[in-house]
Amino acid sequence: MAASSLSCILLAAGCSSRMNKVKALLQWQGTSLIAYQIKAIHSSGIKEIVVVLGFRAHELKKELDGHFVKLVINPDYSSGKCSSIRAGCHGMDNHSTGALIAAVDQPLLPGVLCQMDKFHQSDPESIIIPVHNGKRGHPILLPNHLYPELLLISEETEGLRNIIRRHHNKVKFMETDNPSILLNLNTPADYEAAYREDL
Repeated sequence: MAASSLSCILLAAGCSSRMNKVKALLQWQGTSLIAYQIKAIHSSGIKEIVVVLGFRAHELKKELDGHFVKLVINPDYSSGKCSSIRAGCHGMDNHSTGALIAAVDQPLLPGVLCQMDKFHQSDPESIIIPVHNGKRGHPILLPNHLYPELLLISEETEGLRNIIRRHHNKVKFMETDNPSILLNLNTPADYEAAYREDL
């Protein structure tokens, strides 16, 4: 797999309040969800992974042993996802050409990430959002000229949605036949259903 010029910010700082257990430690395909995510990202050729931890960070750090990632601790994780995105952006390599914003509770597939990377290489100035059957999914890829705006996002201004709204003319939708881009493990029911389906 050729090396990618992308970075990936993997958000794993939240309290997992709706799941009633730490999402990053859920079992997924024979390992913890966070370890699965890191392996999937590396398998796509992306070398720089910035993992943002917050809630129960001391436990999650153990899951990162042996993985080549940059670790960022967000002490302000309880204020919302935007603070973790800002923290992750500060930890990135300034030379990356784009950033994938991924959440630990949205399992990724290397094939989809490779498809997004290829799309980015052909259109490096655009925001790329994967779509399945007309529905927007994840992760979102933002080009590096938007990094300064990533550092300023807040919950009050609707975070990534505000960036996408302001730059709607730069948004490109990437069609994929893989339904996993729509997966969100928010609740125990979501997790059990996805686990049974082996998505």
